[in-house]
Amino acid sequence: MKLKTYDFVDTGNVFIFGHSAGGWVAPMVAAEQPVIVVYGTVVRPFAEYLVENHRRHRWLRSQPDLAQLEDEQRQIAQIYHYLLVEKSSVPEVTAKHPELTAIEHFDGLRTLQHVRQLNDQNIARIWASLDVPVLALIGEFDIRTLPLDHEYIAAIVNARHPGKATWLRLPRVDHGFALHESLKDSVTHEFVGPFGDQVLEETVRWIRGIVG
Repeated sequence: MKLKTYDFVDTGNVFIFGHSAGGWVAPMVAAEQPVIVVYGTVVRPFAEYLVENHRRHRWLRSQPDLAQLEDEQRQIAQIYHYLLVEKSSVPEVTAKHPELTAIEHFDGLRTLQHVRQLNDQNIARIWASLDVPVLALIGEFDIRTLPLDHEYIAAIVNARHPGKATWLRLPRVDHGFALHESLKDSVTHEFVGPFGDQVLEETVRWIRGIVG
């Protein structure tokens, strides 16, 4: 790890904090670190997360007809299968499956190779291999990830290494650590608001409890 090469760093006290997609990558580089904290992240297959994320955002932000939304979700799930699992290109999917009209939303998907790499990883196996303390945090008003993933991360780690992992839901905080009075306010003004100090407070408190 590059951080440990600097002379001003206490190399015995380096901890990993992975936020959002960083929480997906964090366990891959955490084997030699004493503590890992993640916030607002994912552990399920990435294609599954993307489908669910599309549903959640359409539901919360645009108030669609929900039965119609589920028709759309079926298309979205098929498209992600072709793009991420079969690794077809957008033009190939368009040519082979003209009935998938939702493919138009993917024309600007510039990070396709990166997303494929994420989807190829069984990140649960990496979490299960870690014999280090783990804290999984999520904000109450995070609309980009789900409590399920954080509870699941803790369960995966604890199944192999009992007592190593904890998960917490922090009140009023959104995906970007901003505070809100309600879920509706978070949807309307995501990332805008006072900083949620409890993210730092819980992280520091937990680390101090681990390292004594």
